[in-house]
Amino acid sequence: MSGDQTTKKKSSLLVRILIVLFGLGVVGVLVLVGAAIVMIPAMTRMKNKSIATEARLTLMQMESAITVNYISNCAFPAPIPEQGAVPSGDAKAPLATPEVEQRWRDLNISLNNSQRFVYSLNKKDDRTYILRARRDFEEGGPMHTAEITLNGDPDGCDVDASEVVVTNELQ
Repeated sequence: MSGDQTTKKKSSLLVRILIVLFGLGVVGVLVLVGAAIVMIPAMTRMKNKSIATEARLTLMQMESAITVNYISNCAFPAPIPEQGAVPSGDAKAPLATPEVEQRWRDLNISLNNSQRFVYSLNKKDDRTYILRARRDFEEGGPMHTAEITLNGDPDGCDVDASEVVVTNELQ
């Protein structure tokens, strides 16, 4: 076999190897793109679920603080409005006004600048208050709302609190 034929066979083999590697590369890229298409929505759902869990836990802490306040004073605190516009998408909740922040602080509740929900304490009637957390996960979509209903008993200075009720769970 001459040197030219050996060189041609080697270069032909090299071209074939490059074609196979290129084909594997394209297939690999397609597999990665397919995995990303499946994983990104799943990861977004998981992130939103963790954010929603954060609101439930915060509401339960608030419920405990308001119950302690009610037992001590035999009355609910004054209603507390939401601290601003309801956040949507990846936005964080706006900082509370100093007045709203102080009213939560009076109950030993600290709202920080990493809150992802807006919180409020609303008076339904003399004995019933609604503790609420709201967020819009998709701008313009249904509002994700978590609530705890607090029923005060002025005779026994005790509070009966509902479980956290969620509306439009992650839409």
